[in-house]
Amino acid sequence: MQIIRIQPHLSTILFFTVIMLMLSTESTAQQANGAELNIHISTEVTDIIELITLREIEIGRVQSGQEHVEINPQTDARAGLMLATGRPEASIRISFIETLELTQSSSGRSIAFTYQVSGNHTDDQATSEFLGAENRDFTFNEEGHFYFWIGGYADISGVPGGQYNGEFTIEIEYN
Repeated sequence: MQIIRIQPHLSTILFFTVIMLMLSTESTAQQANGAELNIHISTEVTDIIELITLREIEIGRVQSGQEHVEINPQTDARAGLMLATGRPEASIRISFIETLELTQSSSGRSIAFTYQVSGNHTDDQATSEFLGAENRDFTFNEEGHFYFWIGGYADISGVPGGQYNGEFTIEIEYN
């Protein structure tokens, strides 16, 4: 029996910050040796979107002779689950990198893994909407939440057994 473990790690480092710069100027009376200008610059963080991994993708063991693995993000309990939090009812734009390489820890061999993502305003995978990799507009719910289920597929025919690791990258920004 050939064992292949594929463990794509969901990236939780994406925090998008909208920064508003406020510039105010004050000028003082001209002095005998020249003009004096006081400028005050301050920065204020107005909105943050946080992405939290609630559950990793669980591809698990594959059987000898198995040619592909697939996890449907709308129906499969092995799909990863992420929660984006932000400003309630705010409009957001979502995009992700669809195909990335998973690398075997010991040999450096790789597998192309194509991610599939579905999303929903509520924590209900069955009614989640399939998202393509292109930019899409959505809205946070009234609590400031949006849920993502992460799945995908890979051709594993002829791939040696072992553990394969990779990352998933998703971008979320306010519109």
